[in-house]
Amino acid sequence: MSAPPGEPTVVLALGDSITKGVRGGVTVEETFCAVLAAELKSSGREVTVVNRGIGGERTDQALARLMAELNEHKPDYVLLMYGTNDCHVDQGAKQSRLSLADFRGNLRKLVDRIRAAGCEPILMTEPRYAAKSPANGLGEHGNVRLEQYVAVTREVAAERQTQLVDHFAGWAAAEASGTDLAGWTTDGYHPNPVGHRDLAGRILPVVLERLKTDTLLPWWNWRRSPHNVYALPNFPLAGAKVFAQPGALYFVLNQAPAEGRLVLPRLNNVVHRAWWSAMGPREIRTPFVERGAEYGHPFVPPTNWMLPFAQDSSRWTITLSKEMTYPAVVVLDVHGLPVYATEPVVSRTGVDGVIVLSARDAVVHGEKLQFEPLDHKNTVGYWVNPADWAEWKFATEQPGEWEVEIFQGCGTGQGGSDIRLNVAGQPLDLKVQETGHFQNFRWRSAGRVTVAEAGTHAVELRCTKLANFAVMDVRQIRLRPAGTAQASPRDLRDVEPDVIVPPVSSLPPGPGRRVLQKAPGFEQTEAYHVVSLPTDWSKGRKFAVLVELAGNGPYRNAAGDFNSGRVEDGELAAGLGGTDGFLMLSLPYLNNAGTANVTQWWGTGPEYRVQPTLDYWQAAIWQVCEQFGGDRDRLVLVGFSRGALATHYVGLHDDRIAPLWRGLVSFSHFDGVKTWPYPGSDRDAALVRLKRLGERPELICSESSGVAGASLQAVRDYLAGTGVTGDFTFLETGFVNHDDAWTLRPSAARTAAREWLRRVLAESPSR
Repeated sequence: MSAPPGEPTVVLALGDSITKGVRGGVTVEETFCAVLAAELKSSGREVTVVNRGIGGERTDQALARLMAELNEHKPDYVLLMYGTNDCHVDQGAKQSRLSLADFRGNLRKLVDRIRAAGCEPILMTEPRYAAKSPANGLGEHGNVRLEQYVAVTREVAAERQTQLVDHFAGWAAAEASGTDLAGWTTDGYHPNPVGHRDLAGRILPVVLERLKTDTLLPWWNWRRSPHNVYALPNFPLAGAKVFAQPGALYFVLNQAPAEGRLVLPRLNNVVHRAWWSAMGPREIRTPFVERGAEYGHPFVPPTNWMLPFAQDSSRWTITLSKEMTYPAVVVLDVHGLPVYATEPVVSRTGVDGVIVLSARDAVVHGEKLQFEPLDHKNTVGYWVNPADWAEWKFATEQPGEWEVEIFQGCGTGQGGSDIRLNVAGQPLDLKVQETGHFQNFRWRSAGRVTVAEAGTHAVELRCTKLANFAVMDVRQIRLRPAGTAQASPRDLRDVEPDVIVPPVSSLPPGPGRRVLQKAPGFEQTEAYHVVSLPTDWSKGRKFAVLVELAGNGPYRNAAGDFNSGRVEDGELAAGLGGTDGFLMLSLPYLNNAGTANVTQWWGTGPEYRVQPTLDYWQAAIWQVCEQFGGDRDRLVLVGFSRGALATHYVGLHDDRIAPLWRGLVSFSHFDGVKTWPYPGSDRDAALVRLKRLGERPELICSESSGVAGASLQAVRDYLAGTGVTGDFTFLETGFVNHDDAWTLRPSAARTAAREWLRRVLAESPSR
């Protein structure tokens, strides 16, 4: 998140010795970072430039220290300049220190992780070597390999839609005009003061242009960052200035379109919602600013700002409101980076070795079939004409065998159609299975294929025989390397999710929608909870309820794991339950007065009164069961970190709350293993709570890394010391992350957790 208006902007520069700059003939004040800082100050901007260049560094080493740098300096913008050391060939070696593929992957990770931390990355190419400069270990001129790595930097900048400062091109143009680059360097490639001034001069206008986004739109009214915003001047929409940002498109209108709607080309994105906002005074609204450990409601566009969204196979339409005033901005909130692809997207192997073909990237052919982008769909669907078909493109770097899986849904009575997946020219035939609803998606194995050569290949999905009215819906296809064990532990950021958690909505509760609510008796307070209805929700049906408890926050560790501590940001239940079949109830912890949610522990220290939280929980559980069909006999309490402790400390606090649960899921930490700042965290008190669980089952999970006091062995040792023999199941996630988002991704651990959940809910309740 950017600094509030009036506070200094921080620019962090990461790179190698060229970024560090200081050497014989170059002082600190003469480096491009120092020159840039002086130029920004003279322009009237209050900007701090932090130089964290390290001699000899490569992109893999930059990744290793990235989060520590972000956590320490809390930058708004991050300059990234790498490649010289990555491409270098040492004496006696045959290859570059890092391959082009590794360099590309590292740059992507750096960009993505900087953005995930709320900062804006600015990629830079390294400057060109002078004509007379040291050769590498193979006797090659430095530019022979550096130019290849520069090309990859440009490609990643275009792919990730980041600002690019192309020093290599600038120095190449200067050389072509007769400049001897030796006069810009100390040794043929390290810049001297002249070279550093050139680098700073190229960076300065880019940073100044980025700073203009601070005043482009009313960001602070919306509690959004102005970072990573870029113009789309060639976007095909007349009468609007179009800007993009990871998570949103912004259409700035000076007047109402004559037809009263915006008609856009179809994008390759899941759509959360469309809404509008006036472009009037930029009032900074303060109710959302945290007060100690307490906080107010998140920003949610009010109902009268919401705009209808519709799609067909090639266009998206946003119908504008007659209540709109101009100038206005129409916002289309999407998942991920907005992608307007004029050519088919080519999916590539991920860090985990898997190729993911998403519905959003499908090219559809025919009469009705289309990508349906709304959260609760996110599918290639409306497949009622069997002649319609879809295709994807993917690329491999080497030959190999692949296991093919398909994530499909099919409504009751509509199964049985025959489909054919043609993968790189190899047909795989299977029959569509019913899943109870077209948005009840289930993974299925489709078979194995052999890709005989590297290159770009096609996947075609066709119906060979229609059994009933519609074929099926498809959300993803995955190609997994055959015959190789899945690496573990993994970083969850290296695995593509198959569950997307939509933002909270101001619209009335409905299938696939998450809404804020207040429990009965708490209407006049700031306290609130979140209810998520499954995609197959209908009035009159009974649903099991996953009751979710969030961790402490705001929290960010050196690995980049983040937790806000806010009730609306929990993800554990969404991944455990999937998008259908379960109600999700995300419950808050309240302050001592019972008037507001808190982000740390429960109650307010040092007393940490738990009773207001208990009162709120019971009222909210009663409400969700009465209003939405929650089954009182099938309540499962799930918690992450603080929430894992709270499953016992609050969920088993007394004989009134403890009997509610069919079972518990605690991920990372366990009540009684260690003491905490709140009273009653000792082992004796925890044992009293544990005994209230009785013989009901508990799934105890931990990350596959050493979080103190959270390992499965620590929990086993504690339970052995208590003498309690309960129905405990232990599960390691296979991910290193202290982050509840692991359940949003396919894994053996998630499969095991879902099977445990089905078993527990199918058994007769034990009190």
